[in-house]
Amino acid sequence: MTDKPETSPPPESYSHRIKRMSWLFAFLTAFIAIMTLVFILINPANRDPKSILRLRGLFMMPVGGYLLGMALAILFAPSSFLMSLEGKKWRKQVGTRSERSTRIVAFIFAALGLAFFIGLFFAVITDEFKKPLF
Repeated sequence: MTDKPETSPPPESYSHRIKRMSWLFAFLTAFIAIMTLVFILINPANRDPKSILRLRGLFMMPVGGYLLGMALAILFAPSSFLMSLEGKKWRKQVGTRSERSTRIVAFIFAALGLAFFIGLFFAVITDEFKKPLF
């Protein structure tokens, strides 16, 4: 048996992985936003203009989901990718020059994104459970 050294996939595949994860999170959050919108609009008590205006934040959820997916993918990307020419494009998009600072920024983005979505979810759900359904 020969032990082959582990080779990492080419940097282009990680770049595609970051894009796929970003779009996956964008579509997932869009689905959650649509389901939340339907859940809220089913309730007749939510048909007043104030309730409708509160919903405009739901339309920004896919953008936040895209950024959250990108941050999580960059956070767990291998060092060899982040230091490659392809990784340099992503570091430039994040606004950093080094691998460590890229991971710090990605961690902050991911933590803030997760906190935002969890907070928004609980704010919408707890607010809706206070109102009668029919």
